[in-house]
Amino acid sequence: MGKNKKKDIFDDLLKGAEEDSIPGIKDLTELLYSRGQPSTEASTKKIVRASQQKRKEKTTAKKKVTYYIPEKISVELSEAKAKIKVMVPSELKSRVSMSKIVELALNSIFNELETKGQKSSLVKNILRKCQKN
Repeated sequence: MGKNKKKDIFDDLLKGAEEDSIPGIKDLTELLYSRGQPSTEASTKKIVRASQQKRKEKTTAKKKVTYYIPEKISVELSEAKAKIKVMVPSELKSRVSMSKIVELALNSIFNELETKGQKSSLVKNILRKCQKN
């Protein structure tokens, strides 16, 4: 394809594009056409692995964000960091950071959300908290 020629994604979708012409098109097609059909364990695992890989790729670039959390959670996070530093070998202590703890904790939560869906503890806790308010 030439440098100046623009790619018509919709045309590719309608006519059937080459597999590698649009990144992720194969996964999207599988997802679209698997709706309404019973999900097999193998396809679910494949989708989870693909999502985990995409999340892993996204985590290489860092972005500073600000969210409000209860003070109790902030204290528990600081305490967790101190406990983990005691547990790891001395040469790794300097690598233990709040950012790494939060990143790994969120990845665990996202993995559970993808595998359990509505039965995940995150969804259950959000529903419980929203119903209280």
